[in-house]
Amino acid sequence: MKKKQAQPSADAESPDLFAVIELGSSSVRMAVAQSVKDGGFETLDSLQQTVALGKDVFSRGPIGHDTIEQCVGALRNFQTALREYGVVHAPQIRVVATSALREASNREAVLDRIYIATGLDVELIDEAEVNRFTYLAVHPSIESRPRLQESSVLAMEVGGGSTEYLLMKGGEVLSSGTFRLGALRLRESLNEQRFPVGQARDTMVSYIRDSIEPLKRIVQQHPSVRLLALGGDIRFAATLLRARWDRRELTQLAVKDLAELTGRALDLSVEETVRLHRLTFPDAETLGPALLCYVEIARMLRQKRISAGRANLRPGILADMARRNPWSDSFKKQ
Repeated sequence: MKKKQAQPSADAESPDLFAVIELGSSSVRMAVAQSVKDGGFETLDSLQQTVALGKDVFSRGPIGHDTIEQCVGALRNFQTALREYGVVHAPQIRVVATSALREASNREAVLDRIYIATGLDVELIDEAEVNRFTYLAVHPSIESRPRLQESSVLAMEVGGGSTEYLLMKGGEVLSSGTFRLGALRLRESLNEQRFPVGQARDTMVSYIRDSIEPLKRIVQQHPSVRLLALGGDIRFAATLLRARWDRRELTQLAVKDLAELTGRALDLSVEETVRLHRLTFPDAETLGPALLCYVEIARMLRQKRISAGRANLRPGILADMARRNPWSDSFKKQ
């Protein structure tokens, strides 16, 4: 567990601190933040524990008993850390779940088990909420860069079970949506059909192109679109391609370089990826398929470069919690 600064004592209550916990497809993640002036926040700590919720859902439908208990264990560990920070009251903690738990055939039983074991209420956030949080997360980065502010920006995050997109210009949302296109979903589908490596890649490309075809028609209505890629897989790729990347800033990746990296990642087995890059097994499973999604999206848009950033769902939710009135008049209208 890596701490970014000293914690308050376990007996202290810290009303200016708050946290978000995300139950994702391959892991449970938590971010702890502190309110700062002008309605902003500073992230103090980030924790992650591997829990393969999506692997169960995308291959079988229900989440297995062992996986449920792993999830409960992760949440209890996070609660211990939160008590040390003095984050103990329900309004200070927001627990959300996305596509994996939302699609689980036994989701009600899972939610009940989590509540009984931890006392935490889990929100199954829908696509509209995900897009709103994405807006809150990426808008500051776009607003501070005149070239992006003047362009149409397509912000996309390829997750384990779905891909969210947000098309914006000048702070205005032009279009938003979600595709049932996810890196872990792709991997599980291929594992079930047992394709040879070469055929598997062709199958993934075909599936990706079919999935994003509706987006192509939307984007064609807006010239000079710039692609902003979000998510852990593209951030990891950026660290490999840009050794000196300051993660607080956006970085530019050449699509050609990203395609070459993607090809190498897809040539490796999951076990080889774990050893080579020192990734967790779930992160190694999603790396190649996720990067392939970004490459195919960039090619569809005829982009030579992709912007990559650190914004994701959790900072968006933290921004939502930090502001007293996150629904600005302009965003309500959108």
